[in-house]
Amino acid sequence: MDTTSSRYVKMTALEGTFSPIQNMVSFSIPSGMKLDLSECSVLIDLQVNTTTTNTGPSAPLASGVQYGSEPAGGSIYREAILPVDGGTANVVLPNVYYVKNADIRCERVGAIETLRAVNTLRLGLDLYENDLETKLGNQYLGGGNSDGIGSQNASCFRDINRTGQILSRNRSGQIRIPLKHIFDVAHTPVWDTTKYGRTDIKLEMAFDRLQARQAMGATDATWTNAVFNYDALDAAAPAALPADVLSLKTTRTYDHPEEESPFYVGQRLTLNFTLTNNGGAPQAFTKERTITGIIYNEGNDNKIQISFDDPIKMVANDVMTALTCVGVDAATETIIYNKVELEMLQVEAQTPSSIEYTTYTTEEDSGFGNAATNLNRQYTCEPDADTLVVCALGVPAGNPVNNPMNPTIRINSSRITIDSKDETTEPVVAVVPNGVGQANPLYFDRIDRAFMNMGDDLECLVEKQYLQNRNLGTNPAGDASVVINPLPLKAQNKQVQLNLDYTAGEVNILNLYKRMTKTI
Repeated sequence: MDTTSSRYVKMTALEGTFSPIQNMVSFSIPSGMKLDLSECSVLIDLQVNTTTTNTGPSAPLASGVQYGSEPAGGSIYREAILPVDGGTANVVLPNVYYVKNADIRCERVGAIETLRAVNTLRLGLDLYENDLETKLGNQYLGGGNSDGIGSQNASCFRDINRTGQILSRNRSGQIRIPLKHIFDVAHTPVWDTTKYGRTDIKLEMAFDRLQARQAMGATDATWTNAVFNYDALDAAAPAALPADVLSLKTTRTYDHPEEESPFYVGQRLTLNFTLTNNGGAPQAFTKERTITGIIYNEGNDNKIQISFDDPIKMVANDVMTALTCVGVDAATETIIYNKVELEMLQVEAQTPSSIEYTTYTTEEDSGFGNAATNLNRQYTCEPDADTLVVCALGVPAGNPVNNPMNPTIRINSSRITIDSKDETTEPVVAVVPNGVGQANPLYFDRIDRAFMNMGDDLECLVEKQYLQNRNLGTNPAGDASVVINPLPLKAQNKQVQLNLDYTAGEVNILNLYKRMTKTI
């Protein structure tokens, strides 16, 4: 395909305002355009605004809390945006998670794909379609902390300065959802709206699942690590040490502070320490300060010197001991929706005579009962359905906003019968009865058969999703799985009997996705 005249254009969503309640996103692509749909993406432009609890001037020296004044521009908190699903925190999921239902149609053909609960389907298939490295690499598309280097993560919503005196910056960032992660037809490299007419895309988003998450806050595990100690300050020699202390120096040395240091300009910290004056009784102090400057003593002692907005007041003969430091939690975190756009790649290439693609119909089943451990039901599948994907969803955790959409519930064993014919001679076991060990070989065989039947690449059999923490590269820890089975093509509907065993009370909803091939 000739791409010498290719160019990107952006189209703003027809709706002008978005919120957790206003969650419809629509685009209308006019006639007369040629697009590479595989390079088109939905861009959600967001920012995370924060406030600080303690913003007054520093109080006189006294036991208890003493806090410094807020710097111009405010303290900077490390913020990311991650999904909240079923009460599970810190799981990094593909951005298609935020698309609940999707519809694409055009003027001359009509409906092309109408997908319900498409996020559950795509998350289930993503387990097998992408290896762990690809899953980790795709995090740059989203709102999660994504650098994963040196155990200190940044995000697209913050510009972090780890040295110097320039204040770190809050900024807007984009969550990118490739169109091909939503629609199978979007894998086509040439979509000609002159041939197909105006093309309309409508998405029902899960904006209520966007949640701001702060890293390096008060309870972050980084601060409990023993390597984060600080040189003691001793005011016994006033000529060598001023009474008002504006800086601290780390005990730890750094070879690569841009990767290893947890500190940045604009960061608000809580300092806890003890002051003892001339053999008197020690007093405990807690002080909040904002970092205004960071110096890396490279080639000298390779330590980091941190300067604050207000001094720590000391007098002659004071000795500071037991100094610890933790982050400060933002008082409030607010997600601002700036705009939603469709980024499109225009191309000049020959229009194909036809386009073959796959799509899914969805059937949802529920009402299994909290005490149930088995489901034995019959479902109808279309004659041209070639693959069945079954996703089990968990029980809601309180507020309906937490209703799970990520298929994290494992079916312990399954047996599938199609038109009264057993697919296997024995149950397909995913987890041994005592919950320890690996699935039997037949389990992986069914997955392999299904992907061969779909003509799709099977890249991974590790049924894990990444957790958002300081060591992303070594922590794929979120369990998820689906039941997947090939279906024969027939002239009439197929009756599929599912016999599924699972842990009591775990399954709330069962989504059945039936895959079929279409041509336009």
